[in-house]
Parts: sequence; C-alpha cells; structure tokens
Amino acid sequence: RSTLFPYTTLFRSSYTTRIEETVVPGGMNLTGDQLALSGLPAGSDIYIYGVGGQLFMETKADDEGNAVIDLTSLNTGVYIVKANNISTKITKK
Repeated sequence: RSTLFPYTTLFRSSYTTRIEETVVPGGMNLTGDQLALSGLPAGSDIYIYGVGGQLFMETKADDEGNAVIDLTSLNTGVYIVKANNISTKITKK
C-alpha cells in the first residue's frame, strides 16, 4: 500500500496522462506529457520510479513548492511519483 500525498483525498486513484487536460485539485496537474506538482515544501526532492524500482527522473520543487516535469522521455507504463517521502501512482499511455 503506497502512502498518498496529504494535500487531497483525490490522490487515492491512479492518474493517466492524456492529450486533454486533467486537473486534480490539491497539487497535481497532468496535461499531455507534462506533470505539474504544487503545494510541496520548497526544495522538495521529486523522483519518478518504474514499478520495478528503477529511478527514471529526479528534480526538485522550486522556492514556491512547484515543479513541472516533462514525461516525453518515458515509455508508456505505470510509474511512481515520490515527493517529500510520499508516493502516488501515474499511468502514462
């Protein structure tokens, strides 16, 4: 069982990247191949892992607690986004 972002109860389900914009209140916005996170502590480490545990991407939230991650280099599949020691699952199609 993964730990979920505390910013919203909507993080209890998976998110799928699609061409149309999907906005999830409380800190996650998926638009095409862009993943935007907000509401994190400034400078938070953000990691994207494959389900097998391989680290694919690493970045940090800016001074305002925001980050935009370009997912175009990732193949389709399920990934784990971990920020501030909290994880949630996304599915790239």
